[in-house]
Formats: sequence, C-alpha cells, structure tokens
Amino acid sequence: MPGRRKKFYWDSCLFLTWLKNEPREPGEVEGIEEVARLIHAGKADLFTSVIAESEVLESKMTPD
Repeated sequence: MPGRRKKFYWDSCLFLTWLKNEPREPGEVEGIEEVARLIHAGKADLFTSVIAESEVLESKMTPD
C-alpha cells in the first residue's frame, strides 16, 4: 500500500554488528546501513525485543 512505512525487526546481533563495525559477509553491512538510512529518513520503523536491548547495553559495559 502506498504511504505505508516498511517495518524491520533487528535482533541484538544486527545492532552489535552495526555499532561495533564487526566484519560480516559481503553485502550484509550495506543492508544494515540501508535499513538505518530508511529509519532515519522516516520511511521505516525498527522493532526489537527488550532482551536485545539489554544484550546490546550489556555488551558496552566494562567489568568496572
């Protein structure tokens, strides 16, 4: 339908790949970046779980 925003679901592995610039197969990071551009432009919505949110935040925490 025209005017409907695309919807994407990301698990924690996609957030971590994007945020930490992790190496992936050719084309994967470009696909993640394209979804990020669509979301930033207001053309798509991103969904994730509360578990993914905590996994991403936990990965950024130092032992201290």
